Amino acid sequence: GKQGKGRRRDAGSKRSFTGLPSVIDVTARMPDGQQVELRGVSTDMVADLKMLISQRAEYVHLTHYAFSHPTRGVLPDSQQVAPLKLSSLDVVLPDYTVEKALDHIRHLLSVAASTTMLGPRTELREPQDTGRSDTEPSKQRKSAQPNSSSLEIVADVKDFYAFFSLQGLHCPIQSIVVKERSGVEAETESWSLPLLVTQTNGKHVDVVADKSGFRLDDPGTVTNHTLVELLKSADSDFAEQWATFVDAIGKLYPEGNPPHGILANAWLVPPCMGDDPARPALLPSEDPALGAPNLGCVWGRRPGQEPRNWAAEFEEGEVQLRAEDPKGKAASKAKHAETHRRLFLAHCAYVDTAVVEGVEAASAGVDRKAAGLQMSVRSEETRVNPCRGCDDRGATEESSVAAILRGLANHDAPSAACTLEEVVVRHRGRVVGVRADPEAAAPEGAPAVEDEPAAAECGAAALKLNALRWLLHSGASGEADVSAGEATLRSTLAESLEQLGQGRVGPPPLRWELAVSWAGFLKTPPTEGPGALAAPQSAFRMSPATAGAAAGTRDSAGAPHPRLPSYSTPVGGLTGGSEEGEAALKEAMGPHTWAALAKLGVGLHRYSPEQLAVKAAEWYSQVALRRVVWELRRLEVAPVDGITLADFLHSRGINCRHLGRIIQLSKEAVVVEADALYEEMAAEAKHQQQQRGAIVHPNQMAAEAGQRPPPARSPGTMAHVTYVCQVDMVARALKHLLRAVISRANEAPSSDSNNTGAAEGDPGAGQRVAAAVAATLNAALGSAQAPLHSELWGWLRGYVLQRYQYSLPQGRDFLGGRQVLLRACCQKVGIELATHSYDFTLSGPVSAP
Repeated sequence: GKQGKGRRRDAGSKRSFTGLPSVIDVTARMPDGQQVELRGVSTDMVADLKMLISQRAEYVHLTHYAFSHPTRGVLPDSQQVAPLKLSSLDVVLPDYTVEKALDHIRHLLSVAASTTMLGPRTELREPQDTGRSDTEPSKQRKSAQPNSSSLEIVADVKDFYAFFSLQGLHCPIQSIVVKERSGVEAETESWSLPLLVTQTNGKHVDVVADKSGFRLDDPGTVTNHTLVELLKSADSDFAEQWATFVDAIGKLYPEGNPPHGILANAWLVPPCMGDDPARPALLPSEDPALGAPNLGCVWGRRPGQEPRNWAAEFEEGEVQLRAEDPKGKAASKAKHAETHRRLFLAHCAYVDTAVVEGVEAASAGVDRKAAGLQMSVRSEETRVNPCRGCDDRGATEESSVAAILRGLANHDAPSAACTLEEVVVRHRGRVVGVRADPEAAAPEGAPAVEDEPAAAECGAAALKLNALRWLLHSGASGEADVSAGEATLRSTLAESLEQLGQGRVGPPPLRWELAVSWAGFLKTPPTEGPGALAAPQSAFRMSPATAGAAAGTRDSAGAPHPRLPSYSTPVGGLTGGSEEGEAALKEAMGPHTWAALAKLGVGLHRYSPEQLAVKAAEWYSQVALRRVVWELRRLEVAPVDGITLADFLHSRGINCRHLGRIIQLSKEAVVVEADALYEEMAAEAKHQQQQRGAIVHPNQMAAEAGQRPPPARSPGTMAHVTYVCQVDMVARALKHLLRAVISRANEAPSSDSNNTGAAEGDPGAGQRVAAAVAATLNAALGSAQAPLHSELWGWLRGYVLQRYQYSLPQGRDFLGGRQVLLRACCQKVGIELATHSYDFTLSGPVSAP
C-alpha cells in the first residue's frame, strides 16, 4: 500500500514558486489511448505523478514507464512538474532491464499475495474493553479516562493488516516462477528470462521476458509491455477474471491506493509469517528467489562499488558549506543547495551502510573495520539507572556549549561533520558504535549524485530492515523457557530497584535546535504567548486563589514553579556582553560564522560560548517550555503518539526528559486560562448589572448564553497531550528495561553450548530472549495476577518519578488501550510480534511459542 507522500526531495532543484503550494492538474496520455486526470500540487515531481497513477486500480499492473516532454524528451523522476508549464504529458514505455523485469514480477505477485497472505479482511470496529481496571473489572475505561474518549477506539492487533487484505477477491494469477537466472546477471543486449506463470484455474503458461517486454515461449508471438496484457491477449477467460478483480479493488478502495509492494517493516509481522515463526513465508517484495534485493540499495553491496572514505566526504562537504563564494549571493545559494543535496544523499548511504555493518558486528560480537567504517561493540547494560546520561555535570555543560554553538553556526546546514559520522546500532543485546574510518582508502572521486542509493527511485530503494531480522524461535519452548524468562526479569528488576534513589538526576544537555529557536525568537519576537512583547493581559492574569496555588507548587529540588514567565523579551535582542566574549566566541565559531551571527542583530555575538549556554538554559526553562505548551494547546491536530510528540518537541529544542514538566505546565495553563475567562465574565456581569440594575452572577450569564461555567480542566487538546506524554514516559522506561532483559538473556550461558552470548553458535539464545521479552511484556501489560507485576510497576513508578519528576496516576487506567503501549514498546526496542489477538485481561497475553 502507499506508505505516505513523504518523499526525499531534490534539494538542488530550482523552485518556481513562492509561498504556499498550489493545486495543479496534469493529464497523462496513457499508451492505451486513455487520458488520466491527475491532481497534485506545485511541489510535486514526476515520481509523484507516477504514484498518483499507481493509486488507480486499472493501472495496478503497470510498473515500468516514464513521462515524456515534447522538447525535453524523457523526464527524470526528480524533475518538478510546475516549471514545465504543461497541462498534459505523454506516458512512454522504455525497455526493461533484468532488475526492472524482476521488479514487475514481484509487483504482480505482491498484488496477488494480498488475497492470501495478509489474513481476512475485516472492517475496523470498536474493540472490546481489554484495558479495564485491575481492581474493578466491571468498570468501563471511560470513567478512568474521560478526557481521552477519542483514543478508546483502537483496532484489535489481529486486524492490523485488515485494510491491506484482499482476501475474498479472486486474483487470476497464482504464482510466477523464474525458471532460470544463469547468465542474466551480466545483462547482455540479448538477455532473456524464462518464466512459468500458474493461473488460479490450474493453467500453466510459459513466458519469456526480455528488454522489449513479455511474450509467450512460442516463435512469432507478439511482445507486450506488461505480463497482464500478454495473458489477457492470450486467454479471454483471464481477461474477464482480471477485469472482475480490478473492479472489485476499485469498489474496496474508491479513493485509490490499492495495496501492493507491502513490506514487513512494522512492529507486527504479516499473518503469513506468524503462522509458523520457525519457517516464515516471505512476502514477494522481500523474496530473494524472485530477485528481491536482500538489503535494498546499500552502497558497497553491488558489483563495481568501492568502499568510500566517509570521513573525507563529510569534512569536504562541511568545508564547502562554510566557505564564502565570491560569485555573489545567488551563486552562493545555488552552490549551497547543491552541496546540501550531495551531503544529504551521502549521509543516507552512510547510515544504511552503518546499520548493515553494525548488525553484522553485533552478531559476531567483536570489533571490526569494514566498508570504510570502524565499529566498537559492547554489551547493553543489564540494569537500568534513572541517572543514566545525566550524572556527569561537566560532560552535560560541555555538550550544551557544543550544541548551542552548532545551532547558532548552522542555521541552514544539515549538521556538522563530526555528528554525521556517529551512528549507534542496537542488535542482539549489544550496542555498536559506528564511526567513519579516517584511515580508509579513498576512491578516485566521490560517486555521482545519480549513483547514490537514496537518489534511486526517489528513495524507494532504501535499506530493507526486514532482511536483518533475528528470528528468536529456533525451537519449541516449554515450562523451562517460561521460568527462565521470569528469572531473567526478576534479577534485572532486583538490580534496577537498587539504582532508584541513588545519585542525582541533573538537567539534560541542551539541544542544538534550541539555539535556532532562540535566535529566531530574538530576531522576530512574538506578539502573543509566553515571552511575548505585547501579550494580552488576560492571558497572564491570575485570581488570588490561583496565585496562592502557584506559590505552593514546587519541583523535585524544592524550587517554586512560577505559573507566569518571568523572562522579559528585550526589544532588539540581548544587550550586554563584552569584547572578551566576542573574542572567545569568534575563536570558537570562526570569523565567517561569527560575522553571520552578528548580522542577525540580536546581540548573541557579544557573549562567550559558556555565557550563551547559561542564557539559553534560562530562556529554555522560563520561556521555551511554556511556549511549547502554548503551541500544543492551539494545534488543530495534536501529536498522535510518542514519536510525533518527540519530533514536535525536538524541532523546538525541547528535551523529552521534560515530559512531566510539560504535563504540569499544561495543567497550570488551563487553570490560568479558566481564571482569566471567569474574570472576563465577571466584568461582563458587572457591566450588565449596571445596565439592568440587578445583580447578575457570571454563572447565570453563562447559563443565559447557553454555555457551561468555565471548567477546572479543559478536556480538549491538552488532555490528549497529557495522555501521550504519560504513555511515552512509561514506554521509555520499559524500553530501557527490555534492553537490559534482552542483554542479560542474550549473554546467559546456554544449556546446550559451552559458549556464552548470542554468538551464532548458541542456538538457544533466541529462545531465551523470546521468553524474557514475553515475561516483561506480560508483567507490564497483563493482569495484576501476572508474575512480577507489582515488582515491575513499583520500579516503573519510581523510575518515572526520579527521571521525569512526575508521579504516574494510580492504577493503569490512564494507559487506555494496552495496544498503544505495546506498540510504543515494540517500536522503540525493535520487537516484532505475531498478528494475533492479545487479551490483556489474562496474566500471560504474550507468549514465546
